[in-house]
Amino acid sequence: MLAHQYYRLFPRVMLQAEEESAYLLDFNQGQFYGLDSIGYEMLSLILKADLETTLIHCAQIYDVPLARLQADLEQLLTELISQQLLIPLDANHPPKSSLPNYLTTWGLKFCQAIAKGGRKLFNPGADPNSLTINCLLLLSWLSFRYLNWGTNLELWQKWHPQAMQTNLDPEQTQKILTKVDLLIRANAAGSFFFPMVCKERALVGYHLLRVFYRLPVQLVIGTALYPLQVHAWVEYQGQIITDDPEHCAYFDPIMTYPDHVSFQS
Repeated sequence: MLAHQYYRLFPRVMLQAEEESAYLLDFNQGQFYGLDSIGYEMLSLILKADLETTLIHCAQIYDVPLARLQADLEQLLTELISQQLLIPLDANHPPKSSLPNYLTTWGLKFCQAIAKGGRKLFNPGADPNSLTINCLLLLSWLSFRYLNWGTNLELWQKWHPQAMQTNLDPEQTQKILTKVDLLIRANAAGSFFFPMVCKERALVGYHLLRVFYRLPVQLVIGTALYPLQVHAWVEYQGQIITDDPEHCAYFDPIMTYPDHVSFQS
């Protein structure tokens, strides 16, 4: 019998669903764990509710004896915990609910005001400087270790303007892409105490190009088999930024953020 009622994914883990199956992507270990449709349904429910509620709900869906369902669910959870994909929480301390919308809104406005003032003081130019890039790389490193992938992206995207540039000069755009690409790679390579890998570089590149230049870039997640690896990079109209195109060609894209590119003026 499992002693816990509540569970959550490790911050580095992302749950990805397909038509008839799903899998958990572990960005730190470069591994994934496959799930069938029933396993995905069980995991999705246990991440939202407690163990007892999940069992009752699944029993109603699949018309399976509760004892058998409980054994299957416990086996799944035990395996995910052993693989360091799932974290059991104390039964007396269920997952904290998110902050009320008004607190989130005001908190975000406060942080945006602080960031705006800091940008005027430390990055007065139109282009991001090394200090800004280093701060964002450190922030991305920290956020990936305390937030899961989906929550992390959702938080960073709250800072992005809704409208992207449409009348872009190709030559000027290429200069911007090259400049940001070189700056991010150089600053990431120079970070000795906080190792910056593909996901930190991609998140910061995605953020800078959308916030500073309002370029409709996409953050791409790809996987490769034998051995299984997970990789992240930024794309603009098929051009790869924050990584080498030859290296990214080895990976099959499975997800993009956003899943469509906005070309509003």
